[in-house]
Amino acid sequence: MSNTAPQLRPIKIIFDAFALVWIRRTDFFHALWVPFLFIVVNTLTWDFLAGKLSPSFRWLSVFTYSFLFTFFAVNCHRVVLLNIEPVGTWAVPKWSRRETKFLCWGIIIWLIVVSLIFFSTAVALMFVESFHNTQFLNQPSASPYIQMAVSLIYCYLFARISLVLPSIAVDKQLRLKESLLMSKGNGWRLMVSVSLMPWLLKAIADNLFNNDTNTFEYVLYTSIFTALLAVEVVALSISYRELVTQTTESEFSKPE
Repeated sequence: MSNTAPQLRPIKIIFDAFALVWIRRTDFFHALWVPFLFIVVNTLTWDFLAGKLSPSFRWLSVFTYSFLFTFFAVNCHRVVLLNIEPVGTWAVPKWSRRETKFLCWGIIIWLIVVSLIFFSTAVALMFVESFHNTQFLNQPSASPYIQMAVSLIYCYLFARISLVLPSIAVDKQLRLKESLLMSKGNGWRLMVSVSLMPWLLKAIADNLFNNDTNTFEYVLYTSIFTALLAVEVVALSISYRELVTQTTESEFSKPE
């Protein structure tokens, strides 16, 4: 590994992600149209029937979304990192060992991050309580600040180990330690590159989706936001590509 980590430029990465998705929109459409359509249908079903769905059906919807997003993300990473030009507009993607590994590692990463947050939060609360200073935490006004702090910690931890995911998509397995080493010195930059888009989209969605939104507008917005998932994934692909090119392939890549 290079002694000096390359400095990522988050804003440039996000702009490059938008530009790449637009320039190669035909390739992305060929690769992503199937998971895109089913993600939109799954999301709309969840949103319109949320109050009527049984708990088991809700879990099924979450499980289905996880599978669909795996298809979406893996194909997206491969278009960017392997410069794949999908053949056949109506080709249906097939589930393989690659997708299984991607999904399993996505769950593992989520569990690791959530566990670390839970542990750090518990320690922080014990520390605060030891000084008998719980008045601030009990105030309703403190809730947004606590949620913001937890969200930032989550995004940072996820960004540091998220490089494992694009490596799996191109059949080169990074270990968690290798992802941490590769992202060293770029933790906050990688966090912005990977997490800024989802945060902005959520903020926009919270303002757009209200009681005055009609069905057509809701379907349109949902479709647009689902399409923009490609930009989020591409931003991670570009970050991974910039970092991995500065390392020795034998150090970080483990071909299957």
